[in-house]
Amino acid sequence: MKLLTGLLAHSRRHGMYGVQRVCSACKACLHELTSGRSFSCDFKLLRVLSSHDNLETTPLDVVIAGPENPLLPVNKLSSTPPSQLLSIHLVNVLYSYCFTLRLFNGDWHSYALGAAFVLFSISSVLGEGIQPQTVSEALTHCLEQTCSPVYKDVGGLQLGLGLINDTTCLLNLGGPAIICMLCDLQRLFEAIGRETK
Repeated sequence: MKLLTGLLAHSRRHGMYGVQRVCSACKACLHELTSGRSFSCDFKLLRVLSSHDNLETTPLDVVIAGPENPLLPVNKLSSTPPSQLLSIHLVNVLYSYCFTLRLFNGDWHSYALGAAFVLFSISSVLGEGIQPQTVSEALTHCLEQTCSPVYKDVGGLQLGLGLINDTTCLLNLGGPAIICMLCDLQRLFEAIGRETK
């Protein structure tokens, strides 16, 4: 299943919902993700999902793999320095990703096009190309969409606050978790390309 689903399930088993309470064992496990090896977390063996696995029959305790090839440093990707707003835009994308996973019970594979529609409708950065200047702006649009008539029956403000917590937990897990999330988004976009051909 998805990274967030597995990690939050692990964290919730230990009563860890807040920013300050993310399990250090989860952080250690995430650092093993890029190695492509199996690793142990909370006495339960988790296996990194490879591109050869069947996504429809994969057990729920599998964590999505990171990139297939090593990532280049940011300064090698472009000759211009990255925007200082990139981290703020990432918060907007993370919230939208968390919303999409909750709406699709952690499995966007069953309907990638619908999942992408949800992702783009919640994220002002991805859907409208808006560039929020603060974290508050980045989350405000997401919360407005979560509480909008389109999604109010899904959970409204209560869901929105839970998604802020999910986003915070994912951010607190650090770079490896965020990289896995971005890789999962890339796979979603690739799946859309295949569906629309």
